[in-house]
Amino acid sequence: MVGGAQAKNRSVGGEAWRSRPSALLLGATLLVAAAALALPYFVPLASLFGFVALPAAVLAAIALIAAAYLVTTEAVKRGFFRSSRDSAAA
Repeated sequence: MVGGAQAKNRSVGGEAWRSRPSALLLGATLLVAAAALALPYFVPLASLFGFVALPAAVLAAIALIAAAYLVTTEAVKRGFFRSSRDSAAA
């Protein structure tokens, strides 16, 4: 209890599953990711810092691993909330 009021748990009833990031957060994340990928290719100071462009196969593997991670975590989260909701109803 915080300040005499019970804190609302976003995971109750699946609200965390349905929530989406704000447009500002999503935009900032995509901007930072794009900047990180562009640094070795387009920034003249890249060689000064020792940045080396990754081969396309490595970038594809990283993208595949990240996508698999996202799919797996969402599936596990869905199963977890379903089992906790079922056990709470019982």
